[in-house]
Amino acid sequence: MDKKIFFLIVVILLIVTGSVLIWYFWYNPMASDNRNEALSICSDIQDQLLKDDCNFNIGSGKHDLSICDKILNQELKNTCYLNSAIGKKDLSICGKIQSSLDQDKCYSNLAFFQHDSSICSFIQDQKHKDSCLETYNRIQKGLLACAKKENQSDKDDCYRDLVNTTEAYWVCDRIEDQTKKDDCNTSWMR
Repeated sequence: MDKKIFFLIVVILLIVTGSVLIWYFWYNPMASDNRNEALSICSDIQDQLLKDDCNFNIGSGKHDLSICDKILNQELKNTCYLNSAIGKKDLSICGKIQSSLDQDKCYSNLAFFQHDSSICSFIQDQKHKDSCLETYNRIQKGLLACAKKENQSDKDDCYRDLVNTTEAYWVCDRIEDQTKKDDCNTSWMR
């Protein structure tokens, strides 16, 4: 029992340490050639799960398909592609996703982020396709209702409420009051 707990603590520490190192080398403007150093850290990791997690964090953060391609765990790879498709607003990336459910999620998210309901037509499952169109329409109606508010504070509150009911966090960008916008963005951890 004690060995399992010790092993779990060691794994957690490795993940945390790896994440900190990746952040340092990837985002630190003082670090030279930080992308290559972060990738080097990932390639030096022996444990495949940790290596996949490392590549996932970098690939997803930078929307870099070449890094996503290095991930062996298919579920992580699919999510990396999904994050990259959304980050790049590139519909073609959704086609790289192996799971039809995840592929449908990718198309649905892009429909919302690109404000284009025609993207819902790429969704294979009819139930998901209908849900995409319904959610898209609900978001659009909500946006129109918020825009009609005369008082800016009321508009901002309306946008925040729309985010809370639809999970369309990109609507936070429409909030003008910086404190409310920051609160909205923080609540969705963008």
